[in-house]
Amino acid sequence: MTDPRHELELYREDDHYLVLAHVDADPADIDVKWVDGHLHVAAEHHQEGRTRVTHRDMTFPRAVDEDAITADYNDSDDVLEIRLPISGDRPQSRTVEVGRSE
Repeated sequence: MTDPRHELELYREDDHYLVLAHVDADPADIDVKWVDGHLHVAAEHHQEGRTRVTHRDMTFPRAVDEDAITADYNDSDDVLEIRLPISGDRPQSRTVEVGRSE
């Protein structure tokens, strides 16, 4: 069974993405990184001599302004709120034809 305290929710709100991460951890034990267009969230929860480690990775369909990403942790409900401003249209894409070599 999935523990809801470790789930991620993703929303699109006008000009930004909003990620809500339900994490039962001290803010000092939460690591948020933006690497090569991917959001990485890791958290450690220490209790009774045991450590629970959670890792989540996400990609986004539109370009993100990586310099304007913010993260805030709310102690009252154990929710990490990450805002990722959208910086433009969808990344360019194309279909690559696969040839046959002989």
